[in-house]
Amino acid sequence: MQELSYIAKQNSLDMSSMGMAIRTQNELMVDAASGTDAAVESLSKLGLSYSSLAGMNPEEQFFSIANAISGLNTAQEQSAAATDIWGARVGQNLLPMIAQGAEGIQGLRDRYQDLNAEMSPEKLQSLQDLHDSWNDLTTVMKDFADTLGETITPVDRKSTRLNSS
Repeated sequence: MQELSYIAKQNSLDMSSMGMAIRTQNELMVDAASGTDAAVESLSKLGLSYSSLAGMNPEEQFFSIANAISGLNTAQEQSAAATDIWGARVGQNLLPMIAQGAEGIQGLRDRYQDLNAEMSPEKLQSLQDLHDSWNDLTTVMKDFADTLGETITPVDRKSTRLNSS
């Protein structure tokens, strides 16, 4: 998903659109696995089938579908296919990325790999641990500030009474 996030950002897409695309695509795959005519036909129009995509993770399925759509002859065909697979709003948002073609998308994938930006599970866990520690620290500091405030408030009231006398 990190690679997909990078490619989305490079195409001025937000991850919510990409997440919606993957969810819609997963629903299509479930329908295609069940033999639903509309889902089978949507994939078939792209030269794909459930069996050709079933062994891939959702990200790889996305790239295969995007590459197939980019290979269609006209912008109208690409638009119709993207809408059919990912829905009207998301499909239209993905068209600029798809217009780069398989080579453009692969170029971004290669660039991501060259950046070595992929976070290992260990790095991700380390970031989660840091986040948890930060939350612990802010909780302790808030409690300290509350306690300090409770301690100072009576003193502050006493000094205010003395000054008003």
